[in-house]
Amino acid sequence: ELGYNILGIDIDKDSIEFAKKNNIFKNVNFEENTIENINHFYDIILVCELLEHLEHPIEFLKILKSKLKDNGIIILTTPNGYGWSEREAEFINYLSQNQLISKIFNKMKKKEQNITLNSKDRHLQKFSYINLLKIFENANLKIYQQKNGPVFGGPIIERTWAKIPGFKYLSNILGDKIKPKMSLVWYFVLKNK
Repeated sequence: ELGYNILGIDIDKDSIEFAKKNNIFKNVNFEENTIENINHFYDIILVCELLEHLEHPIEFLKILKSKLKDNGIIILTTPNGYGWSEREAEFINYLSQNQLISKIFNKMKKKEQNITLNSKDRHLQKFSYINLLKIFENANLKIYQQKNGPVFGGPIIERTWAKIPGFKYLSNILGDKIKPKMSLVWYFVLKNK
């Protein structure tokens, strides 16, 4: 809406087709591509919930950095691989070993909407806050700004407590007040060192 030229890329064809179909802006384009094949430099590169899906996050960040203009920034979000949501998922997996409970969870899943078009996509990495700091350091990136996300979330919380008015607001407020290692997700603005 501000008139910037925007390019969205993804390796998943269905995701790109969905984005193209729903795009209402003339200055926004989508390509099925990888960052290595892009021959432009950018003021801002936005990377949302992607790092955990990569085998080699440091190499990926170095490639991103090489695509930045001199004063460019990378805005990156990634989940806490050891946060509340991960613990809930592990607990559900444990409970799902029981056939009756597994049937109940499967019925609940059928009613839910997928959060991604690429259902085969999986997390390959689990990051702690300290681990992420080391990854940024190894990629020769510095944190310009950082914000913690909410504290509570996950399959059980989303179906129960999160429906209570004000709960998500409280979870976000707590995320701002406590140590980064407690957040479900982190938001970073990164720059060249």
